[in-house]
Amino acid sequence: VLNEFVTALRSACKVDEIIESEEILIESLHLLCLTMYDSVKSQSQEDLTLLGTLTTDKGDVMQNLRDNFMKDNEVNKKVDKDRYLHLTNLYQRAVWLFNRWAHLNKD
Repeated sequence: VLNEFVTALRSACKVDEIIESEEILIESLHLLCLTMYDSVKSQSQEDLTLLGTLTTDKGDVMQNLRDNFMKDNEVNKKVDKDRYLHLTNLYQRAVWLFNRWAHLNKD
């Protein structure tokens, strides 16, 4: 999922500049990767709990991001909308995987 996210993002960068909400997704995913790394390294229940909390279901938030992008997007290109939906879907899958990993590794 992460490889597919990065690949999709690279192709998006070739099309035009990264939009602000895509940058937020990247920063958020980076934070989650660092948090997961910390929990793997420490094997701490606190780190696993933190990762689990950070990755709880945010379906409503993601849907609001998608809806706002579709409504407010000045560049009304189908490619941009498809790219954005693809990236947000990949992001949501990655977050779900982090959450699942955290819950499977808790005592």
